[in-house]
Amino acid sequence: MKYGMIGRFIKIAFAKTAFDYIEKEIPEVDMTSYKSRVLKEYRAIVERTPGIGKIKDNMFVMTMYAVAFLIALYKEADGMINEEKLKGLIYALSYCSLMVKAKQ
Repeated sequence: MKYGMIGRFIKIAFAKTAFDYIEKEIPEVDMTSYKSRVLKEYRAIVERTPGIGKIKDNMFVMTMYAVAFLIALYKEADGMINEEKLKGLIYALSYCSLMVKAKQ
């Protein structure tokens, strides 16, 4: 996939909510370093993932970008995100303000 407009949109849509959640749930994380690593890993995941078409032709494109962001968050937490915290993170991202507006 290409890290283009959709890649940047997902980053903008989810970053604040995700990092706020991580900071609250895992206070021992060095957030400055963590944010940098997550955004770098997210871009790397997106760029090495094979594309599945354009967003207008395939509704799963947006989902793939969102999951790439979630994987980067999990991977860069170095084992500090357990199953319960991961479920909470997914819930927080599913109900962030942009997602609520998109669902309406």
